[in-house]
Amino acid sequence: MRNLLAFFALVFLTLAGVGWYLDWYHISASPTTNGRKSVTLDIDTAKISADVSKAEQRIQQRLAEKANAAQSTSDKKALDIPSKPADVK
Repeated sequence: MRNLLAFFALVFLTLAGVGWYLDWYHISASPTTNGRKSVTLDIDTAKISADVSKAEQRIQQRLAEKANAAQSTSDKKALDIPSKPADVK
């Protein structure tokens, strides 16, 4: 149970750090008229979806490149079949 809680804390902190770095959200505080502070959280959902779709496209592109590289190496290996030596009895 403790490991699961630590895992969720790690995921939350990672997403919070990445979101802050990529400007997915902004936190601002401003004083109000009665001496209190007002905290505002602005979330840019359009930027989040654009960044996620870019990441998906990059992942798909890299997977396709790896598949093509694996395909070309397997084709080369299939063509390099050694012939039998002439002196085999």
